[in-house]
Amino acid sequence: MRHASRMLVSAAVIVLIASALPAQPLPRQPGLRPPRRPRPGMPPPMREGRPPGTPYGSGTKTLEVDCGKTVGTIRSLLGVNRGPLSWARKTDEVAADHTESLRSIGVDFIRTHDFYGPTDWHAIFPDFKAENICDEWNAGIKHLIFSHTPAGAAFYASALAAMLDGGVDHAFQYCADAHPGLGLHERGTGRLKICADALAAWKRLLETPVRVAATGGDARGYAVVAGVDSAGRRVRILVSDFQSGHDAFALRVGNLPWDEDTPFTVKRSLIDARHRLQTVEETTARGRSLTIDKPFASASVCLIEMERGM
Repeated sequence: MRHASRMLVSAAVIVLIASALPAQPLPRQPGLRPPRRPRPGMPPPMREGRPPGTPYGSGTKTLEVDCGKTVGTIRSLLGVNRGPLSWARKTDEVAADHTESLRSIGVDFIRTHDFYGPTDWHAIFPDFKAENICDEWNAGIKHLIFSHTPAGAAFYASALAAMLDGGVDHAFQYCADAHPGLGLHERGTGRLKICADALAAWKRLLETPVRVAATGGDARGYAVVAGVDSAGRRVRILVSDFQSGHDAFALRVGNLPWDEDTPFTVKRSLIDARHRLQTVEETTARGRSLTIDKPFASASVCLIEMERGM
């Protein structure tokens, strides 16, 4: 653990990534009934107003990436709260070790949450000056939790992009274990939820940490993040659509970091209702530019990976 000063940011991730959510208040709930939690594998309950993933807009989204224009660095942001163990909450449950699954999606920092002891943040980092840290974030609140859905995966990817744009240095998803509703793992089976696929896609994006200019995203959850590696051999582009009504994207990539006659491979992977970060297309191309026009609906994530030949 690095002994450096940190600044803690409020756990209210809505403040940090409010641009990824509809700008309207939630309707008041009548009475004093406690909120219902969704059962594992079940969609979130519907309510008045815009439910998660509700489309807006229409048509093809135009995106553009300029690999010749560096705009920053793609940061990890793949920290989590709690874990890597899930402790038994009932007499018929057993403890589970999630170490390997967390490694598979790129988790590189686990925060002890609500320990209130010598390993909690306030004790380790008493100097509130330096880095910008979001100590808790997730998809949904109370009975609007939807991290187990494709919309949740898109929200995760768009939230990471929003935090990257917002200058967050470290972020901790709540939480890594099998917590009911909020955990990265399903209770009972221990399998990773679909929202974790977005973290795995971000892990692959981190293979190209030199961030380059990408346009076409918006402030309501349509995100595009692109990067190249320092050797100029690989390019990664992450596109995430949380809630738009667009049904396709037209991506133009220019100034690829190799010569005009250089051959390269192009791989496209999806996270949506039918895919769990699976490769759906792999082809080859040549030159310093590329155009990709593909169907792409909301509540989806697309990872495009390009690598030059030897």
